[in-house]
Amino acid sequence: MNSMNANRMRAAAIGLIFMLAAGGFGAGHHRNIIQFYPVADSTAKSQDFSKPLVIVRQKQLEGWYVTFVAPKKSKKVTIVAVTKEPISNADSAISRRVKFKGVQPTIGGISAWGYIFDRNGDGKIDYMELLSGAAPVESDDMPEVFPTREQPVNPAQVEIFVAHCRLIFDHWADDNFDGKLDAVIVNDMDPYRDWVNRMVVIRSTHFNGHFNDVWGFQNSITDERDTVAHALDRIPYIPLNENRSEINAESFKNKSGILDLINRAAVLSGLKPGSFVTGEEEPDDETDTTATGK
Repeated sequence: MNSMNANRMRAAAIGLIFMLAAGGFGAGHHRNIIQFYPVADSTAKSQDFSKPLVIVRQKQLEGWYVTFVAPKKSKKVTIVAVTKEPISNADSAISRRVKFKGVQPTIGGISAWGYIFDRNGDGKIDYMELLSGAAPVESDDMPEVFPTREQPVNPAQVEIFVAHCRLIFDHWADDNFDGKLDAVIVNDMDPYRDWVNRMVVIRSTHFNGHFNDVWGFQNSITDERDTVAHALDRIPYIPLNENRSEINAESFKNKSGILDLINRAAVLSGLKPGSFVTGEEEPDDETDTTATGK
């Protein structure tokens, strides 16, 4: 295990050096999904739960209510929800941490929400971190042997299960800023246990619908890359609560439709450049958003 950790640390250091050398963290640089993933992932993991969520704008469009949300007194919109019914209280509707029914993790409130980003500051969302569900995530401190989903668990194993549970998000990005998605990082479940085993990166770097950059990682995106069996037009994986599925052109078309709906609702709601998180904000740069109303 020590050797594994050492290898991971070396891989992470090499990956960080590569991204720094490539200018991935420079001010004003429009980071692609690989470079931006740590920012988005940290956003979900480092929420300040002392700040309630408030509705900044809400727009009905094509039978859906698109609700733009921010933590109270935050300068930027950070969350969007797309629901059939209007949301009146964002803080009660959107649960930013895992809830439990017994020992089973749940999402708590509505399911159709996620964190959104405008990486290039043009007023259009180009990165969506969408809620997939709640589940435990495998990590380096996992026991070498853990029961499969058919096997019984003892109290100590239940504690391990609960301690590793968190909200699970898939990341979708429009990396050439043309309004259509061309990259995703999805959760890939353990085939024998109801745990997230790894994340799978899927990119069309030529923006032509051919997935030419496909690989997996377990803890950090700068870790050593896992191989992923795939074709140019489809990538098999195991999503949460499903046996098997695949990412294909239809997957990107569906999510691009959601992105388009959100961006049209933003325009109709009067949101513009400066309204959304870019990933470059100073943590303490705050103003009260509640005055903008719905």
